[in-house]
Amino acid sequence: MLQGEVVLERTASLHEGIRSQLSLAAKWRGKPNSAAGVPLRAAFSLEELAPWMGSLNLVEIIGGGEDFRYLIYGTVHGQQFGDMTGRLVSDMSEPRRSLATHFYRALLAEPCVTLGRQSQWTESRFYYVYRLGLPLSSDGTVVDRALVHVHVSDQPAEIEGAEFVRLTERAYRPTST
Repeated sequence: MLQGEVVLERTASLHEGIRSQLSLAAKWRGKPNSAAGVPLRAAFSLEELAPWMGSLNLVEIIGGGEDFRYLIYGTVHGQQFGDMTGRLVSDMSEPRRSLATHFYRALLAEPCVTLGRQSQWTESRFYYVYRLGLPLSSDGTVVDRALVHVHVSDQPAEIEGAEFVRLTERAYRPTST
């Protein structure tokens, strides 16, 4: 068990949604790395992603992180926040635009399993957003996609006060042979 996992496992108020995110991260870890150092998008079948599908986004990284397009936007979020399938992050209103951009750029800067926690307030409620980011490559040469699982909760899950829990590539991913 690595440091990031230890932090999460020690957490007393660990949500079932975060446990689900960790099982998705384990599936990502089990895939072989491409030359880009991350698994290929094609390595994941729809059938194996089915348990997470409603809360899963497939994000296209545009211009090395200048913008991001939702190729798939989970139906759970679509119902809560409006469907973003096919739309750009730059089309979002603030603060969602800045929060998403910050997370995706951090994921791109260090392509590894990343769990981000953000608190947000709308007119009607305060909630916590937990994003699990899994970088991918469509062609095996560059990180140009991200599989992102989003868990929204009214209750906090303390993650040692961290904005991101990084489970680093070197320590967390097997290298391909």
